[in-house]
Amino acid sequence: MLKRSYARAYIVLYYLVIVIFSITFFIERQSVLREILSWTLPVLWIAVLIIRLKYLRCPYCRKLTVEPQWSESGTQDCINCGKVFEYDK
Repeated sequence: MLKRSYARAYIVLYYLVIVIFSITFFIERQSVLREILSWTLPVLWIAVLIIRLKYLRCPYCRKLTVEPQWSESGTQDCINCGKVFEYDK
């Protein structure tokens, strides 16, 4: 059983990375805010990758075939092994 908290953290951090990456294009070159955002972006990417690679795998075959779910909408089946798994409540 996969933990929904990891899936939600993954979703939030993933979209936060996209937003920060987009914002850095509209900020002036010599801005302090741009420097801060440019240093936090790789840290957030690493956090996203760690969550994805460590916690969002199929519990049976350990492949990266799990789609993170925010809501409690039932079960999923693995594309690789075909077994059904679910998130915790």
